[in-house]
Amino acid sequence: MTTRQNNPRRFYLNGIDWIVQGMQYNCQTAPGGDYQFLIISHLAGTPDADKLRMCLRKLQEMFPLLSGKLRRNWFNLAPYWQAPRKIIFRDILTVVQLNEPDREQACHRYLTGFLNTPFSDDMPKLAAMLLVLSDGSSRLALNFDHRLFDAAGGEQIIAILNDLWNGAEPDASGFMAPEGPWLNEWRHQFACGRTVNRALLSIRKQGTASLLSSNSVGSNRYALIQLDEAGFASLEKRADTEAGPMMLTPYLAATIQEALHRIFSKRGDCNSICVCPMTVSLRQGRRDELFFNRWSIMPMYSSPNSSHEERLKQQIGLFYTYIKNKLPYCLSKACLLCRPLPLPAIAKFSQKSSGSSGTAAIALLSQMEFDSVFLLGEKVKELYHVPRIPPSPGLGIFMNRRGSKLNITLSWVDGVIDDEELEILASAIPQAAEPT
Repeated sequence: MTTRQNNPRRFYLNGIDWIVQGMQYNCQTAPGGDYQFLIISHLAGTPDADKLRMCLRKLQEMFPLLSGKLRRNWFNLAPYWQAPRKIIFRDILTVVQLNEPDREQACHRYLTGFLNTPFSDDMPKLAAMLLVLSDGSSRLALNFDHRLFDAAGGEQIIAILNDLWNGAEPDASGFMAPEGPWLNEWRHQFACGRTVNRALLSIRKQGTASLLSSNSVGSNRYALIQLDEAGFASLEKRADTEAGPMMLTPYLAATIQEALHRIFSKRGDCNSICVCPMTVSLRQGRRDELFFNRWSIMPMYSSPNSSHEERLKQQIGLFYTYIKNKLPYCLSKACLLCRPLPLPAIAKFSQKSSGSSGTAAIALLSQMEFDSVFLLGEKVKELYHVPRIPPSPGLGIFMNRRGSKLNITLSWVDGVIDDEELEILASAIPQAAEPT
């Protein structure tokens, strides 16, 4: 049930939003940035920087939430994001001219630095970097605060930015509808909490979860793996054959967990289960779902000594069970009960909301929210997501569909995984895409 409130500047956080606030707190305990993510576009040409600045300023004008602050209702303690009465416009674009011989390495260095740059308190929770290459092409990276945007919302902002560039005047009011504070559904929230608790108890009965690192304090790093049209088609065909129609997500979960078990076997841990919190979308297709987090979690897990067929069968079974029990929805509702907790407490809870901090996070953005082949007047050659991962679990595998291709981004806290282990993980999905 959705409830709406009348204060146009006050946006109450849903249950997952408050968990994200805890993940933000965890990120701030380590070097680098906030809980944020990049969407990076490889453009065939270079857009005009001054015009881009004007469009970014227009975004700040359209969406005062970008300059908002976290607040609490003094009476019921419900947290909310409050838009300011007056907007102070900021220049949020950084332009870098790159003339280095190894331009890909230089781009990666600048983008990694951008990923690890926190948002200042007095700046909007959106930033942009334009890397201009010597051959006339460019890289445009938009940096999003995860407290305000999820991956799909980030792509929607890019679509709006592109509309502004092309002279359109989108109606900002349709993208923002204050909701909450969901204070009249306690019985329903507690019922959802019982569903979540049963699922977590079931995981604990399986054994102890393998953890890559419990004290990771480095900055984030990332690597990109791409499947071309033929490779992605082959992957989908194998998933259909081995797992059944529409079972790509469980197939990917099984493939990733097999690689993780190999990594732990290499480390001498052959007995622990692998727990991977996997995000699923809760979007309903409404226009006003631009801001905040519209997703939840399925805690996928597997035993260390299972065969490929057994592990795949287990993932499919979990997938169907969670859908039947409405676990993702129940988790989002049950987390509303945690809103009175202070941030340090919710930070600890966010590490345990999937049965443990997890072995690695998994996410697949299967639907494109920005599907244009042109951005800011330039042809889009590539578009992919690079999220920061909190210190715990310290490793994430994020996938986004772009046309008929699949981008796979590995994001990890420096020191969590070594180069040999990274290669095991990086090669897992491409190997699964090879024709049988």
